[in-house]
Amino acid sequence: MSANGKLDRRALPAADHCGTVGRAPSSAPEELLCRVFAEVLGLPEVDVDDGFFDLGGHSPLAVRLIGRIRTETGADLTPRQLFETPTGAGAAPLTLGAATAPQNRDRDLAADLRIDPAAAGAAAPAAPLPPSGPAAVLLTGATGFHGANSAPVPH
Repeated sequence: MSANGKLDRRALPAADHCGTVGRAPSSAPEELLCRVFAEVLGLPEVDVDDGFFDLGGHSPLAVRLIGRIRTETGADLTPRQLFETPTGAGAAPLTLGAATAPQNRDRDLAADLRIDPAAAGAAAPAAPLPPSGPAAVLLTGATGFHGANSAPVPH
């Protein structure tokens, strides 16, 4: 355990993924997924029934794995699908037909952004600014409020 009571992963012994014989891939999608699982996890080999998270995978690696699967197969797996079917055998059916299925990246996104003028309504008026500019600027970041920078307002 670390000083703050959390598990110190660096102090754990390296996992031994060798020694057990699992089921080999029985299809091209399973073979491809096992290869990608192994590459993302940094393992020499992954069996078709090995769970991604059981082998040391975590959420950031899952996002990387989904991206690699998308690149290799064209399949748009979601994180939820990977959590529900974290094995090569489970994920293989989700990649079938991906090369022929329409992909979101092939859509005309500009068409999705067009707003029907009848639905748009009148534009809201812009809020007026004081003639001297803002009296204070709030500084924010990824973690929230950082402080305020108040500048004297000239009169």
